[in-house]
Amino acid sequence: MTLTMFGGLTMILIYIFIGRTLRPLNRLADALEEIGDGHYRTRVSGRLTPELSRLRDSFNRMAARLAETDAENRRLNEQLLSLQEEERGELARDLHDEMGPYLFAIGVDAMTASRLLNEIRGSEAAEHIQSITEAVRHMQQRVRHMLGRLRPVGLAEFGLREAIDNLVAFWRRRRPEICIQAAISPECEELGDLASTTICRVVQEALSNAVRHAEPKLVTISIDRNGDEIRVAVADDGRGMREPGRLGYGLTGVSERVRAVGGQLRFSNKLGEGFVVIAVLPHLRVQDPLSTATAEATGT
Repeated sequence: MTLTMFGGLTMILIYIFIGRTLRPLNRLADALEEIGDGHYRTRVSGRLTPELSRLRDSFNRMAARLAETDAENRRLNEQLLSLQEEERGELARDLHDEMGPYLFAIGVDAMTASRLLNEIRGSEAAEHIQSITEAVRHMQQRVRHMLGRLRPVGLAEFGLREAIDNLVAFWRRRRPEICIQAAISPECEELGDLASTTICRVVQEALSNAVRHAEPKLVTISIDRNGDEIRVAVADDGRGMREPGRLGYGLTGVSERVRAVGGQLRFSNKLGEGFVVIAVLPHLRVQDPLSTATAEATGT
């Protein structure tokens, strides 16, 4: 009888002890569920055994990092939306200011040419037809410029190398006194639309800034891949940036684009000796959204 009572009492004590021991683990399990639901401000508090205290501290550090990452992602999304709206606004202004007057002029010239042809005044009508041709040529140039802002010229048709060559050729024609050199690793020629477009934007903005503001003699562009990382560097030997901490709209926008795909954008500046823009991007093995959209649009 005594032995039975002792055994029962022992079982009760073990149950109570185990229950008290597992209670903090239940709190941790509940906290993990809240983290899984997106509540990253969840924390575990209270006195625990040394072993469980380490687990609690690790959990709280993880939750804090997740909260910071979530806040950063929200900030990036807001900035990307702002950049998109600004780009759309600029395109809308270009369409209104550039295309509107020429479309109106084409309409007027077409009506006048039609009237003159009906009146058998062909020589006068030819002048208005020539005006229409010139207006259309100008509009084609403007449309090509806008498309280049939306998507680098040559990227979809021929790939990254052709798009970079187009950017280099654009500035070589306008600034022949500047030596511009580009080296692209063969491993970087088929990276997918998202990575390729991001690389083109980095090169486009860095090259444009160097040529327009740095007064360089030499600009070098290098794009290579090391394992799962893609490194893009645009360096010039110009005068450098007087206030490297104050980036313009273009470099700020490129920085946000790079960070949005999980990369990093860095700058190296020596006043009077040059400026370097370095982007490090992850090489995503999965099919990116731009490639998927292109394939769906073309039916491939």
